[in-house]
Amino acid sequence: MKIRSKLFILIGTTIVALIVAGGFSYFHSYRQEQMSGELQDKQDLQTALKDLQFYIAGYSNDERAYLLTGDKKYTAEMADKKKSIVGLTKRLLPLLDEKIRKKSETGLTGYFNSSDRAIKAYDGGGKELAMTVHFGDERNIRKEVLNPVIESLDKKLEKELATAKADNKKAMMIQNTVFSGLLLLLMIGSVIFGTLIVRSIIRPIHLLNLNLKEIAEGEGDLTRRIRLDTKDELGVLAGTFDQFTESLQSMILRISETTSQVAASSQQLTASAEQNSHAAGHIAQSIQQVATGADIQMEKSAGSAEMIEETVQQLDVISANATHAGELTGIASGQAEEGKKYVSRTVEQMKQIEESVNITHEGIDELRGRSQSIGDIVSIITDISNQTNLLALNASIEAARAGESGRGFAVVAEEVRKLAEQSGQSAQEIKSLIEQIQHETGASSQSIENVKENVSVGLTVVQETEKQFHLIQESVTDVNEKIMGISGAIQLLANGSNSISQSADEMAASAKESSESAQSIAASTEEQLASMEEITASAQSLSYMAEELQDMISKFKI
Repeated sequence: MKIRSKLFILIGTTIVALIVAGGFSYFHSYRQEQMSGELQDKQDLQTALKDLQFYIAGYSNDERAYLLTGDKKYTAEMADKKKSIVGLTKRLLPLLDEKIRKKSETGLTGYFNSSDRAIKAYDGGGKELAMTVHFGDERNIRKEVLNPVIESLDKKLEKELATAKADNKKAMMIQNTVFSGLLLLLMIGSVIFGTLIVRSIIRPIHLLNLNLKEIAEGEGDLTRRIRLDTKDELGVLAGTFDQFTESLQSMILRISETTSQVAASSQQLTASAEQNSHAAGHIAQSIQQVATGADIQMEKSAGSAEMIEETVQQLDVISANATHAGELTGIASGQAEEGKKYVSRTVEQMKQIEESVNITHEGIDELRGRSQSIGDIVSIITDISNQTNLLALNASIEAARAGESGRGFAVVAEEVRKLAEQSGQSAQEIKSLIEQIQHETGASSQSIENVKENVSVGLTVVQETEKQFHLIQESVTDVNEKIMGISGAIQLLANGSNSISQSADEMAASAKESSESAQSIAASTEEQLASMEEITASAQSLSYMAEELQDMISKFKI
């Protein structure tokens, strides 16, 4: 069930509860109004009965005053009171039994007839007769018929009024008790139902917030999953978050493996570069020795033309030097071949480093894409938080309209709104962290690009070094061949001075050429040493970057 449906059900349940409570209150208010109306009618009848008693007494007093004074105003007042008595009688007589009602009607008619006879007698000069009728027949009818009926009716109304008051009070107590119980039951049910719905919304949000906070702090457990059985928006969000965690876990595993390979490759590259530097140093020393020997030979051959005799005597020394030079060139040739092998290995390792750097670059690009996906998910969380906040505001408005009955629900709506604001703030913090990760990933990507450029340059330099080693080997071979020629020339010098002189000139030229070649090879070797130092520095930088990336990844549990 979606959150919107849950909130609609909660609001609908509250509205139904309010309608039920209001309907019950209206029904009992209507019933109470009816009972109060009946009670008021009985009180009005009791008042009318007292008025009737008052009008009858007043009618009798006005008649007696007229008989005593003869003032006509009393007869006018008697006529007014008679009308009031007749009106009240018509209202009260239906309350009496049939027998008593007929007796009352007969008595009232006789009373008015006696009054008319007294007035006529008084007007005809029979004052004594009028007094006799007034104090005789009229008094008897009033005391024996009218007053007992009025008193019995008054007692009946008093009894009915007391019973009605008691029933009304009892009904009021029952109504208040039932209404209070119903209202309490509805409030408890609304609180329980609202709590269950709010918990079903808050619990997944709390779990998501906790996991996102751990990932944002860089120490998240990427092996943990959120398992929600709900099919609402939070269930879908939890499933999406689990997919994101799995993707992030897989990506970090690949990055971890790649950084390990990069670190190992950089260490191998550093070691190979150091070996190449060491070998190049040996080659430089050997070439320097060859150059020194060539200089010595050139100096000696330059003076051999003038000192042929002396040269013949020094043939043994020259032969020994030639043999030593041949050994040196053989060593130099072997070292050049070994250096060529190391350079070939360096080329292969540089290619492996280039592949590792490309893999790392792809992993960082994929990390950047995943960071963008996280940003999209944070936007979804922010939208959900805003919608929840709006729903909480609407619920607060409805609760405010409900008045006192909706106060509890208003508190719940306020809590939901606070939680929505907290979720929105957490989502903004996550977004800021993701932007920082994207910024750092961009910097790492730029560093990898620099490493790729350095590796490409290093690969070119190493390949050029390989060519230089090949030239060194060819030069050393050439030197060796020339030294062998020198040995042959020495043998020819033993057969004749002219041959020795000619061979000395050739040896001087060859020695000069060998010296120049040795100097060129020495310069190339120094360039190779400088290139190896650059390769070593780049490899160390790559290893340091791989260690930093590995430290960042190790904060996650994968």
